[in-house]
Amino acid sequence: MKLLTENERFREYLMGFDEYKLCEEAKEYIPTEVKRQSLISCAEYLSHFIVDNLNKNAVDIEAPESLQQEQVVTFIESLPRKTVQTFYHAYMESYGVIEDLMILNEHNRLHLLFQLTKHSFEYLELLNKEILN
Repeated sequence: MKLLTENERFREYLMGFDEYKLCEEAKEYIPTEVKRQSLISCAEYLSHFIVDNLNKNAVDIEAPESLQQEQVVTFIESLPRKTVQTFYHAYMESYGVIEDLMILNEHNRLHLLFQLTKHSFEYLELLNKEILN
């Protein structure tokens, strides 16, 4: 078992950091397409956010919810990379960001922890060595 990068331990460890700091550091580690898919998975909750913050005409707030969701998905799929990045960081909470960080490989997980803790990378690698039960 890896002390720092095994999925459950990594998730729990990330939950211990300040939300704002975690989200700021994590933004460089999550690919745009993963961010886009995360936003699409939240489509049912995004209608008002999009209308209030991004585009008044993108979603018909008076339409049935199923149509609103389709409009949200279409809108998100049409966004350029930079807008997806901005939208994701404005909307996603740390729990969603942490779930998206679970795609990282061991090296990138350690590098993120290095950014968050300011411990040396070598120290984190040493802590992460295989632990026998």
